[in-house]
Amino acid sequence: MTSLGCSASSTPSYYARTRNSASLLAMLFLACALSYTRAHAAAPARAKANLTGTAAERLEAVGASKSGRGRRIETTELDAAVARETNPQVRYTMLQALAAQDPAGSVRVLNRALRADPAVIVRVAAAQELGRLDGAEATRALAEALARDADLDVRRAAAASLSVHRSTSAAAALAAAANQPDAGVRRFVARALSRHDGADAEKALAQLASDPDRAVAADARASRTERAARIARVKAARAAAPAKRGGARP
Repeated sequence: MTSLGCSASSTPSYYARTRNSASLLAMLFLACALSYTRAHAAAPARAKANLTGTAAERLEAVGASKSGRGRRIETTELDAAVARETNPQVRYTMLQALAAQDPAGSVRVLNRALRADPAVIVRVAAAQELGRLDGAEATRALAEALARDADLDVRRAAAASLSVHRSTSAAAALAAAANQPDAGVRRFVARALSRHDGADAEKALAQLASDPDRAVAADARASRTERAARIARVKAARAAAPAKRGGARP
């Protein structure tokens, strides 16, 4: 018989060691699998608990919900969490998450934050998110913030958001803000008006083009040029549309 390089006495020891190693690996694999299963089974409970945990835990829970990495936190739960939250940074993140996952349901919460939250970063976040949501209620809240908020950054954010609310009430709110005392706010207003049509927008831009602040005046002139070019393109496209339809007929 050909020797395999091991004696008869050593063979049982060799196989015993192999069986022991395999058993150890199997036990380690089972332990890891059980640990993984328990951790993921407990994840929803931890996510819910973290809304009342430390600030870092609350941020992690909201971030996981927003990104889809963790349990989705429902709108009513987030609304309640925002109302009781004392950390401005956490409220800021919660508002962003709420607007991302439930745009229609978040308008009321964002309006409340824009009108009454004591933290500037939260009101700015609310104004920015409302700019992504159309509708009369959002426009009213932004117009009010542009006219009355005590902080310049909030007013500037409101002006920028009103640029994408393509309604006559949004244009009227921006036109009224042409008389804002802060030059920075007037610059935002001038830029925002470039995206609005109508007599109110044109009149406000004409006023701002003669603003005593050079930067405001320059922005207003640029906005008037951009606005006129945009309106001309729209008119040309509308005029060309009937011709194209007519040419398509046999």
